[in-house]
Amino acid sequence: MKKLFIISPFLLSLVACAHLGNSDKMTELYIDKKAPDIQDINFNKSGTLPANVENQSYYNVITSGSAITNCSVFDYGSKTIDEPGKNQIFIGDARDWDIVRIDCRKNHGKGKAGEKYNLEIKVFVDDTTYYASTEIVHA
Repeated sequence: MKKLFIISPFLLSLVACAHLGNSDKMTELYIDKKAPDIQDINFNKSGTLPANVENQSYYNVITSGSAITNCSVFDYGSKTIDEPGKNQIFIGDARDWDIVRIDCRKNHGKGKAGEKYNLEIKVFVDDTTYYASTEIVHA
């Protein structure tokens, strides 16, 4: 019981710090489902970049999900995202996609035909966190 009272203030301070550091504005990203096995993640449906995003620039992202290892996930600059966690991606004014493309066609990644895979992404721009979560079926 004594140990609990010693640890409690430490845990409370960690929770407070985590809460204070997470005061960013959250904005949902647009997911363009090109086909059952291809999805593009954009800032919006029109393909324009928000005012706080510079064209042809690198941004920090956090990615997770089974699509990373079972499909091809790559940024606008064709850099493959091959492991979950913190990455830097290249963002450009939309060709077909602004942020990332998830390609689960046959011979893309290690996925099996008919299986569903997921991807979660958070893009950090100034005081805004853009986020998306999606599922995709492998061809």
